[in-house]
Amino acid sequence: NLEAEEILTILSCFGDDKESESYFLHNIKVSDRVRKVLETFEDIAAGFKKEEEYFQIPSDPKFWKLCYNWVEPIQAWLKGEHAANVCTDYGIFEGNLVRMISKIANGLDELTAMATYSQDIDLLTKIEAIKPRLIRDVIQQDSLYLHL
Repeated sequence: NLEAEEILTILSCFGDDKESESYFLHNIKVSDRVRKVLETFEDIAAGFKKEEEYFQIPSDPKFWKLCYNWVEPIQAWLKGEHAANVCTDYGIFEGNLVRMISKIANGLDELTAMATYSQDIDLLTKIEAIKPRLIRDVIQQDSLYLHL
């Protein structure tokens, strides 16, 4: 029942910038619906981490950590903000913004495949509408990698 922008905002939490802890769930500006989903994800991740510890499965302690550093920049991007402004406002490099948006676009492709498989027409419609707002300006549609 989330809007497309909210779905992409949530996808931004699976970035790989887990070294920096400058943003936490309690201090990011998101809708209540997004916050509730992220809190649920935090609970699920904590549960999996606890299970790994219980069964003494070795893993990286950062594996289950969500990253909130990209939430607000991605929200600004989806609202139509120019890359230079997003980078200036949030103190990030344009190349890093491009890389994160590309990762989110790849996640969106995975979500499209799942929605197609499960015949979720509503989700497919949302994805189709939001993709041009994600892939625009400095972000190139074509990848260096082959799509099979």
